[in-house]
Amino acid sequence: MISRVAENCFWLQRYMERAACTAGMIEVNLSTVLDMQVSPKESWRALLVASGEEPSFVERHGAEVVADGELVQDYLIWDRQNSASLVQMITMARENARSVRETISLEMWLAVNGLWLWLTSGKGRRGFHKEPAEFYDRLRREVELVRALTYGTILHDEAFHFMRLGMLLERAGQTARLLDVKHHLLGPSDPGQGDSPVEVAHWLALLRTLTATESFFKRGLTLSGAAVAHFLILERDLPRSVRHCLVRAADSLAYVREFSDGKRGRRSAAMLEHLRTRLRTDSGSRVFGAELHDELTFMIDGIANLCEQIRADFFDPTLAEQEVDRAAGGRAPGVGQ
Repeated sequence: MISRVAENCFWLQRYMERAACTAGMIEVNLSTVLDMQVSPKESWRALLVASGEEPSFVERHGAEVVADGELVQDYLIWDRQNSASLVQMITMARENARSVRETISLEMWLAVNGLWLWLTSGKGRRGFHKEPAEFYDRLRREVELVRALTYGTILHDEAFHFMRLGMLLERAGQTARLLDVKHHLLGPSDPGQGDSPVEVAHWLALLRTLTATESFFKRGLTLSGAAVAHFLILERDLPRSVRHCLVRAADSLAYVREFSDGKRGRRSAAMLEHLRTRLRTDSGSRVFGAELHDELTFMIDGIANLCEQIRADFFDPTLAEQEVDRAAGGRAPGVGQ
């Protein structure tokens, strides 16, 4: 597989996963603002922070309007100048799918293209103004349809595993980021003291955002910040936990490395294993309290660095060849400067 196709596959599912997460955040936040004793400024600002768009939003609109839910939603959904808006992420996903049309299935293409047409033709915007909750629900279901078709209609070959790798790393990063934002909003608390009703409502909202509510209670857990943090970070059977995503990502990374006889991707594999080892050895004792922010920051930064290393190992032809040379015992020009 040529590097361009591999990168398009990787980013196709990253954009889809990111779009679904953004839709989930906004959908749950709408009910949070209405049902909980939390200021609109705190609530909507948390969304901008979680998406990494607070500086850009404030620069364009000013800090005094972060409590304007309608403006924040418009910025995160429809703003074409915002590369992290829903419409832009679906547009980029569609462009990546178009670029690898010969690799994906017809069913996948029709689903991605149909979602893009719905958003950009005016039907999506009309649906959003008529019934926002239904709009967000449909968008998330459309993304899940694309994911199901990915698993069910294409060969589980190198292209599939690059898509899966992108989706899993994006999901792990989003889970860690959302948990960190919520922890920052509430502040570290003492598990022995118990959470206030407002805090409990916040943790429940986080589970809803990540579609993990039913799974949490099926484990027989009591709703608290400590329990939610432990569940979202370390639960091995939860599809959206950081641990689960990194374990499955390691499987896909190992698969794509086989096509280069294991010579490419050594650094990516080492970085991923370091993140997994950190979860096994440290996070169990640091899963809540003042140190949680440090653990989550380590994971968020580590996953971002890992994605950059994957780009260097597999998607940049020059850097990838240098990696192969080093694995073969040679020395590529410029290496070690």
